[in-house]
Amino acid sequence: MKRGVEYQELSALVAEALDPNADVKTGQWVEGPDGKREVDVEVRGTVDGEPHFVLIECKDWKVPVDVQEVDKLDSKSRDLLADVAVIYSNSGFTKKALRKAERVGIGTVSAIAADDRRVRPVLERELLAKRLSVDRFRVEIIPAKRGGSSVDHGWDYRELRFGGLPVANWLSETSIELLQRFEGESRIVETITFEKEEEFALADTSVQLRGLRVYLECGTKWLSQIVREDVSLGTFDHRTRRLSVPNQQFLSIGWIDPSGWRELEAERDPEELASPPEPGTFRFGLTLFNPIPRIEGEDTPSIDALNCSRETEVC
Repeated sequence: MKRGVEYQELSALVAEALDPNADVKTGQWVEGPDGKREVDVEVRGTVDGEPHFVLIECKDWKVPVDVQEVDKLDSKSRDLLADVAVIYSNSGFTKKALRKAERVGIGTVSAIAADDRRVRPVLERELLAKRLSVDRFRVEIIPAKRGGSSVDHGWDYRELRFGGLPVANWLSETSIELLQRFEGESRIVETITFEKEEEFALADTSVQLRGLRVYLECGTKWLSQIVREDVSLGTFDHRTRRLSVPNQQFLSIGWIDPSGWRELEAERDPEELASPPEPGTFRFGLTLFNPIPRIEGEDTPSIDALNCSRETEVC
């Protein structure tokens, strides 16, 4: 099968995925005022109960589609009374072609199918991530009112344990929870008071505590990196730079390099995320957390299972 025909078949598969109830045919001849005209992909369906005809031209070229092809399809679609006309290009479009297509209402897309050798475009996108970070912190212990062991000044929170497990891991999880709940706050103070005195271990010493208090100084930054983007079957719109993902298809992002993030200079949310997505669209982003460091290789103690009260102050 010739590559042009292969791309035509792929474009038809995409059209069927976008409108499963439509009748999709390739290589059709449609009657016009000057006789029959060849149509690469013919999509016949209904919209609001009325017949709907989508005319698709397929260009499996090595060079971008130029404005002349938009002119040709504009003329053909008028002759054949198409409701919608779209060019599927396997090599993109020139700026002139995109301008003309926008003006006359012709779609300019590429067929996308993950791991399909027929697809030439490699899609990359700037992935945005919000990093919520504990920049500095301090942990205080609330000792027993009387009879408890004294705690030396300058004690190391990493040496505090409950039930043999490091309290640092519970503090790490708690700090993530607080970063989520109080996003944007620069200072958070969390006080946990136990209903009764509880036995902890600090280094090799047993200590009786009535509670814990943690002071967090927090910050928010925006990061970005360029990642590969793909869809199992769909289209990429060259004018809007958006992927269309039909029902039952999947979108994939990655690989994401943990060390590949670049910090954005903007102090506030990126402008493109300031408003909610338009109906029928979605955005993909990440929230990264930089919490209190945990001690790897050890579990988290069940401090939340204790009868205790929590009080949070933000400023």
